[in-house]
Amino acid sequence: MRARVRRRLGDLPGMHEDLRRAVVADPDTDWIRRELAET
Repeated sequence: MRARVRRRLGDLPGMHEDLRRAVVADPDTDWIRRELAET
């Protein structure tokens, strides 16, 4: 799952803002926050 998200972030850099909004809205996404911080 995490590798898939990282791949998708690499393929769709324009989605970062939408993903950030979704991550902030979802309390169970600490790992996605870390993925976004690494990219």
